[in-house]
Amino acid sequence: MNWGAHQHKLTRGDSLHPDELPFFDRTVFTTSRLPPSRRFDHLEFKPPPLILGRTYNTEERKKKTKFALLKPTTEQVQKLKQNANIDHSCESEEKPYSRFEAIGAYIWQCACKAHGLDKDQPTRARMVVNVRSKFGNALARTVTTTCSAGEITSKPLSYGAQRIREAVKIGSNEEYIRSQMEFIAQQETIRCDSD
Repeated sequence: MNWGAHQHKLTRGDSLHPDELPFFDRTVFTTSRLPPSRRFDHLEFKPPPLILGRTYNTEERKKKTKFALLKPTTEQVQKLKQNANIDHSCESEEKPYSRFEAIGAYIWQCACKAHGLDKDQPTRARMVVNVRSKFGNALARTVTTTCSAGEITSKPLSYGAQRIREAVKIGSNEEYIRSQMEFIAQQETIRCDSD
């Protein structure tokens, strides 16, 4: 827990007590269950849906990728949040959508429009979730359930925000993360790119 303080003691030339020694046993992250008990379909490690009418994604992968740094103002973020929560009532037990959920849903809508996707084109949004409270200094990949580009672009912002909320909830579940670790342990290689 006090890794920084212990490192500081060592750099000063002090010695550590036996209970302060670093713990490097990464086997705590491995699972000892046989056979594997993976209960989830880990879409985050599967390729994204193919463009309708195509049987491979080579053409898409050859396209030049463009990146943009978004710098929304506080007012713009607040407006997105209000739009995502327009249907949210004060009596609802569910908390209002966060900035992350509202901005994520908006970017998802914009990406579907920018790609000019057919309304029936399956689409998903990928993200990482913070699982530090359960697994130390760690992040985990997660992905929304598949829905059509038409649903994302034509429905209110709250639709995409809800999909993102559900993905974060599932992706930060301890049982899901353990299943994800089992899945990774069974793979020879894991692709970390988005296709």
